Amino acid sequence: LHFLQHLDPKGALKHMRMIFWGALVMNWKVWTAAQAVNFTYVPVKFRPLFGSVVALWWNIYLSMSAAKGAAKPPLAIKAR
Repeated sequence: LHFLQHLDPKGALKHMRMIFWGALVMNWKVWTAAQAVNFTYVPVKFRPLFGSVVALWWNIYLSMSAAKGAAKPPLAIKAR
């Protein structure tokens, strides 16, 4: 995705290093707690719905994390 945003490989690697560990630790916190609640308290017929709601929140969180350090796209691509 970073190449589509006109970032060089070093910029893409820097961006990944900046957000990867924070996202991974948050992943462990969110999904461990969510699944504990899901399997302990949520009735079987509502478990997919509960997981989908958590997944929606998780995707929003990841998108915001990725956008936080993203470079601003150029206004126009210069022709050679």
